[in-house]
Amino acid sequence: VDLDDMFLEYYPSVFRRSVFLTIFGIFEHEIEKFCNSFASRHEIPIKIADLKGSGLERSHLFIKKMIGMKTAAHYSSIKKITRLRNSCAHNDARYIENDGQDIKSIIELMKAHPDLFKQDGRQVLFMNGALSLILNAFKSYLREVEHALNEYEKRKISGDKVAAEVGITP
Repeated sequence: VDLDDMFLEYYPSVFRRSVFLTIFGIFEHEIEKFCNSFASRHEIPIKIADLKGSGLERSHLFIKKMIGMKTAAHYSSIKKITRLRNSCAHNDARYIENDGQDIKSIIELMKAHPDLFKQDGRQVLFMNGALSLILNAFKSYLREVEHALNEYEKRKISGDKVAAEVGITP
């Protein structure tokens, strides 16, 4: 056992992974809460629970369909982060499936950020700065959601004005 590796890489990685799971869970919960609040506030008959999928995938579908988000440049990163989250939560942060196949999205994430994610046997190590990358991806995605929400509000205001002009109460 290499004590330097254990205390300088492995244990800090386990701590970062735990923080990652907490951050991800909060992010996922708040996005779902936002979608439910949006549906209630705008009296949308379709609720997030009515959509296929789960977690962030379902929330993203709601945001696309109900709010009208056209582009989501950062969602591909969110999907990779989600896959990493699932591996951390259910498969001890492995980047290889039980059948020996690489988990493509996690491998892509590690290759794109080799200074932030390292391979350790079959596990992903979270290096210093990995959490900042994840938080920045979440922030970028939320900016896209905010932009879509602003566009939705503009369309709604414009539609309300047109309805008022023709004598229809919105």
